[in-house]
Amino acid sequence: DAGFTKDPMTGCLTCECGVATANECAMDNDCARVNADCCGCELGGKDTAVPAAYVDAWNAQLMCPTNPTCPNVDTCPADLAARCVAGECTLVSGPLPPDPCGRPDLPACPQGERCWPNANDQATMQGVGVCLPD
Repeated sequence: DAGFTKDPMTGCLTCECGVATANECAMDNDCARVNADCCGCELGGKDTAVPAAYVDAWNAQLMCPTNPTCPNVDTCPADLAARCVAGECTLVSGPLPPDPCGRPDLPACPQGERCWPNANDQATMQGVGVCLPD
């Protein structure tokens, strides 16, 4: 359910099932992208990911002024998205790879294929595998 375990030395996924480091999410839509500071990426700050159920509480705890002083320069990649990786909401750049697998919100691989970890960098970064011929 939490994808694959990442080798701490190489950063590559192993064939072992991942263990959720947090219990924030099970699927990508359990997470939301929010400002990490009063400016957020669009205005020169940073963004982060939190469980979707906590967006209002997150925004309230920032205690931002109505008109924060910000550089007004977008600082984040356009494809940055909130994703569920190993049970934790994180920001990941880029879409899921074609034919992703290894999480409950992703379809099972077709017959004759299996879920391969480390099939490509994008899949590895997002903690998922890719369906490839067995």
